[in-house]
Amino acid sequence: MKKNKLIILILCNFIFAFSYGQKYKYAERKSFLNKKSPEFIAYQWLGKVPKMEDKFVLLEFWSTSCRPCLQLISKLNSFQEVFRNELVVVGITSDSIENINLHIQNIKYYLILDPHQINSSCYQVRALPYAVLIDPQGIFRWEGYPAYDKQLLTKSVIQNIIDSNFYEK
Repeated sequence: MKKNKLIILILCNFIFAFSYGQKYKYAERKSFLNKKSPEFIAYQWLGKVPKMEDKFVLLEFWSTSCRPCLQLISKLNSFQEVFRNELVVVGITSDSIENINLHIQNIKYYLILDPHQINSSCYQVRALPYAVLIDPQGIFRWEGYPAYDKQLLTKSVIQNIIDSNFYEK
């Protein structure tokens, strides 16, 4: 009898988790493109605070437990180096300092610790890695999941946005 109750309980939990996950997976997400960005909150900068005035800002939400996030580090380092005069790359994570320290030596861009996930909530982050590119006037110019084929964030995408008519110097 106890075994049957346990099986039923496990089955109910599986059904609930599956249905919740499907509902969440396909939840509508409001697009921010061409809209004013909310201010991001720097709970704690890990290292230097960048000068962001008159620059594009690439906010990348990541975690040390996310393999695609870790694979993006070298690409984000490259963006920071190639576009250093026009762009500031900022990684935002809610991970512990201990976990971040395992990877920080590989990161050449700026980091914000966001332990309460305030920024993730403001920017409606649904999965990681997630990124937004904000122009110097605070307008969203790109948003998406930079590690996925359909929304790949590349140097040419960034260059096109920087060069576009959206921002007049």
